[in-house]
Amino acid sequence: MATEVEPDRQSVSELVGGIIDDAQKLLRQQLDLFQVELKHDAKRYLTESIWLAASLVACLAGGIVLIMALGYFLSWMWPALTDWGGLAIAGGAVTILGAAMANITLKQIHALDPPLDQSVEGLKENIQWKKN
Repeated sequence: MATEVEPDRQSVSELVGGIIDDAQKLLRQQLDLFQVELKHDAKRYLTESIWLAASLVACLAGGIVLIMALGYFLSWMWPALTDWGGLAIAGGAVTILGAAMANITLKQIHALDPPLDQSVEGLKENIQWKKN
């Protein structure tokens, strides 16, 4: 008593319509993923930028105080050195310190290498496929 099961036959137009619907759904999902990744990376860049700005402000404030103190200290230690000479030496040292701090933070920002390249590439492939 074997019963024959007829395969579910769909027309070619239904199959093509299903494929197109699936492709459109995939494209929408990739666009949503791309948008979420972009927002996430924007937040990360904003956070690092805030730290960069804070480090630059700290360097500026600290630099002014240190330049004054160290400059007058150098003038006091070496009486032959004028006040402006001591201030120039101290200012140069603080400027180098601030530049090093900014350089470290910029390297951290560049190291964030967003993974959007894969999403963009997949999106381009899907758009190209849909055009064909």
